Amino acid sequence: MPSYERELDLVQGYNFKKDIQKPIGFITYFQVGLAPALPSDQMVSSPFTNVSTTGAVVDSLSSAGVGGLSVVSVLKKVKWDLGDTDPIEFEGTVSVTGKQMIMSLLYATMIDIQVTISFVVYEFDPLQRQYFVAFSNTVSGGMGDVQLKASTGVKGLVKKDGDNLALTVSPTPSADVQSPENYDFTLQVVPFPLAQNLYLAAASTRRVSKFWGRTGPQTG
Repeated sequence: MPSYERELDLVQGYNFKKDIQKPIGFITYFQVGLAPALPSDQMVSSPFTNVSTTGAVVDSLSSAGVGGLSVVSVLKKVKWDLGDTDPIEFEGTVSVTGKQMIMSLLYATMIDIQVTISFVVYEFDPLQRQYFVAFSNTVSGGMGDVQLKASTGVKGLVKKDGDNLALTVSPTPSADVQSPENYDFTLQVVPFPLAQNLYLAAASTRRVSKFWGRTGPQTG
């Protein structure tokens, strides 16, 4: 059974270099329940030009230029087994403020585990000599001019394993990238009972849409 699983380059994510073509990924929006959304307070470089400061819109794709992108998390790994009820697994880093907010949520009794999340993974197409959006919840536009449309994200639930939630954050800074200070975190999200679109691409001109979630009673 096929799946989408990528090891992402954290250093390239924080310090994008045009002569390095490793896959990178980001969480651009993340909110749990009615708590405030985690801040998009890590400024990185996207392989796309003309990125809005919220990370919501990308006007054009370019192998020559990069754009600024404010993100919640720089990702190390992402995995989805492609089933419409399968969880999406994220491993990445968050800022000091992001770490503090996640720890506060974990210290409290998290009755409301609904989440809204927006993310994007970029890979490099060696034939077209450019990056493309390989996995995201926000892809739109034509094949030759891929765009990210404005979106606050898809809805899901933090995965539960018994009484344990699949949400963790390290209390100590990550040693992989020491500046800016950041902290490892992990998250697994199962879909909300709602059919939502996720987008996958094997190349800059080969993109498919798949459903994540099934419409049903909205409980939890």
